[in-house]
Amino acid sequence: MAVRFSISSASTGVLYQQIRRGAPFDIFFAADTQRPALLLQQGYARDTRHYAQGQLALYSAQRPIAEVLNVLPGDCRLAYANPKFAPYGIAAQNILADMPRLQACKAIIAANVSQAFQFTALKNTDVGLVAYSLVLAQKIPKTAYQLLPRQQALVQSLALLGEQPNPAAEQFIEFLTTPIAKQILRQTGYEQVDDYAQ
Repeated sequence: MAVRFSISSASTGVLYQQIRRGAPFDIFFAADTQRPALLLQQGYARDTRHYAQGQLALYSAQRPIAEVLNVLPGDCRLAYANPKFAPYGIAAQNILADMPRLQACKAIIAANVSQAFQFTALKNTDVGLVAYSLVLAQKIPKTAYQLLPRQQALVQSLALLGEQPNPAAEQFIEFLTTPIAKQILRQTGYEQVDDYAQ
């Protein structure tokens, strides 16, 4: 039987707050492990599981990425997600500690990682720290981005919400453990997390 899903997209922190305020979601796909775990502790979730590891990419629509760190102007602008709400923003801040040239740029804080990507793609910023999955989804040329070190990979968890199981949601979570789902995740820029049982 085919199952149709409605998707609500926002930063992990914003969705977490919506769930706490009663948003009628069945599954919460977070970009971290912290908020699904909190929802489980607080009684909003029945179960949590790791489903993937996200990765950061340094992206520029202005010039080839190989040139970026050498030719950034003194008034350069750097986009990344708001670390108060977005795990990709926290990862971006962490990576900046090892990239002094980027630290000199003016930070343009986006609501979420998708908006950071948009700012960069529209050339409103010189460079962006964005999700590798977004770079692949938009078919960005390899000369325009650099995949960042794996120690900044983000383990991402989901939460099954509500007091009663939703059969369609349970079926979808089961699908995520299949080889075809894992292949899709790899092809869309995510690394594997094998401990689904957590």
